[in-house]
Amino acid sequence: MKKQIGICLLIIVLSLLLGRNYTDGSKPIVIGFIGPLTGEAASLGQSSMKAVQIATEEFNKTHEKKIHVIYEDGRCDSATSASVAKKLIDTDHVAAIIGGLCSTETSSFAQYAMQNKKVVVSYCSSAPSLSSTGKYFFRTYPSDSFEAAFAADYVYNTGARKVATIYSKTVW
Repeated sequence: MKKQIGICLLIIVLSLLLGRNYTDGSKPIVIGFIGPLTGEAASLGQSSMKAVQIATEEFNKTHEKKIHVIYEDGRCDSATSASVAKKLIDTDHVAAIIGGLCSTETSSFAQYAMQNKKVVVSYCSSAPSLSSTGKYFFRTYPSDSFEAAFAADYVYNTGARKVATIYSKTVW
């Protein structure tokens, strides 16, 4: 997880530095984080938040340009995520957003972020539809369509000819 979050920060910083003028060293680059900090997926969201905190601390120790992250609870809920993303973009004026964890979170705000030319790096959303979100959207986690094809290919090529599937009846 820490490596994924480090990649998220790297993508964001490079995108911002290459695409915009962020040379004023006195002000940090403000980034938003959206993830489930409460609710059923809170353990995943909180560990992701901790990974961002560690990566940010490490980045800030070694770079003149600093990063400041504003953390928001998306609750894996589309209405909540859309609301906090709007706040991050319109009120906090973030340069980019790391999130969401759940595809429902990310789907709810990704288009608004694209309209406002905000970089979004999703660290866990896997909905295939997100792949066509826009030129400011990146993910460090594969889409479900890739995962399924990869898993099927792997199972078949390792000799299995009979498989069973276990799944949960959830939004995911």
